This record gives sequence, C-alpha cells and structure tokens, in this order.
Amino acid sequence: MIIKKFMLVSLFRQKAEALLWLGVLISMILSHPVMEGHLTLCPLALAGFHWCPGCGVGRSMILALHGQVNASIMMHPLGLPAIAVLSERIYELFSPLNIH
Repeated sequence: MIIKKFMLVSLFRQKAEALLWLGVLISMILSHPVMEGHLTLCPLALAGFHWCPGCGVGRSMILALHGQVNASIMMHPLGLPAIAVLSERIYELFSPLNIH
C-alpha cells in the first residue's frame, strides 16, 4: 500500500513537472519576441550587475520559437540547445515507459 502511494505521488510529480515545462514553452511561443523592459528573475540583474552568463537565454529561446534562428543565436548561443533539452525532458516525463 505504501509503495503504491509512493508510485502515485511520483507519477503526479512527473506529470506536474512536464506540464510546468510545457507551459513555459507555450508561454514563450505566445510572447512577443522583442520586448523592452522585460521581467527578469536573474539574481545578478536584480542585484544591479549588468552582465550575467545566462542573460539572454530566455529571449534567445523566444526568438528561436518564433523562427528567428539567426537572431536567437546572436542573442545567446545556448537558446536552441535549451529548447532541445526542455523538449526532451517533456517527452521523457510524458513517456509511458518513464515510471519510477
């Protein structure tokens, strides 16, 4: 009984994570690719620093999802790989063979 409950909780967490990442990608698709004064969650930017190695990844992903691949690569070279990683993670979590 305890093992069955644990498996249900684990399955719920997997699907919740998959839905979270899917929601992130959908929100990026629905976002406007060029925004001034965008919201940031970057702790370095919030602390007043003007440079962060990860800044631009989100905007790069948005540009790529809107078909602007060259602009995406110029914004940040890790935008396209980030989309691939998130897509693979979503697929893995929704896969019926992924039961822990």
